[in-house]
Amino acid sequence: MNFFCISSYNNNLDWLNNYDNPHLIYDKTWDGGYKDNDSKIRIPPSNLKEKYPRFNVVRGNYKGYNVTDYLTFIIDNYYSLPDITVFLKGNTIGRHVREEVFKRLVNNKYFTCIEDWGNYDLKQRSLSNGYAMISCEGGWMEKNTSWYLRHHKHPTKYFLSYNKFLSYTFNNPVFPKYIRFPPGGCFVVPKDYIIKYNKNFYKNLKLFAEHSRVSGEGQLIERALYTIWNCNFDVSEKMQRPFDEKSFTFPPHKLRIFYNFLSKFKSIIN
Repeated sequence: MNFFCISSYNNNLDWLNNYDNPHLIYDKTWDGGYKDNDSKIRIPPSNLKEKYPRFNVVRGNYKGYNVTDYLTFIIDNYYSLPDITVFLKGNTIGRHVREEVFKRLVNNKYFTCIEDWGNYDLKQRSLSNGYAMISCEGGWMEKNTSWYLRHHKHPTKYFLSYNKFLSYTFNNPVFPKYIRFPPGGCFVVPKDYIIKYNKNFYKNLKLFAEHSRVSGEGQLIERALYTIWNCNFDVSEKMQRPFDEKSFTFPPHKLRIFYNFLSKFKSIIN
């Protein structure tokens, strides 16, 4: 059975009782949190260790969405990774896939996106207007607009475009018109896909994502993981060594303010 790495944000984990897979749960709301991106409605500590004494629960990283927990797991276990790891959110079943699809996928022995094309509304606006499309194997593809890096509810620090991230991470990457990723960022990943990059690579990804609870870079990395684990791009030297803040060119502050204003304006008129 594959190993489950689960990132839980105030989720009901009763479903895990139906699976005997070895696992580690990162509890992102160990100390409580907020119900939404506006950081207005507080939620109490989840107390997962008390609710589920049989489960292996540790304190999660409060910042950067589920990807920071995935990256923590990779960094902490880099030299002793399971042969196959399933990276999951605590609410994957129900929110992203039906349970019958989940059961069919989670013990695959090859790289797998955990997604359920049968759940997609093929008449939804994003598919009809070309903003998104379904790939030939039933996967989600989103137009490469970097909207999540220019949204007023998703603070950014390092990148304002997906292509800038690719340029920093790889030498001569492909700048795609559409980005292939499973919504929610849940994957079955054999170890060899992970260790083709060194530990510094993952430490840098984690750093990019964890500057804010709902960072734009967290959403960026969710979208980039499929490419990262499947591409044959040449990795940049910068990503193979510890991040050097002094030599990094941060996005102009005025440009971040402009995108923030534009996003707020769009939310008002829409």
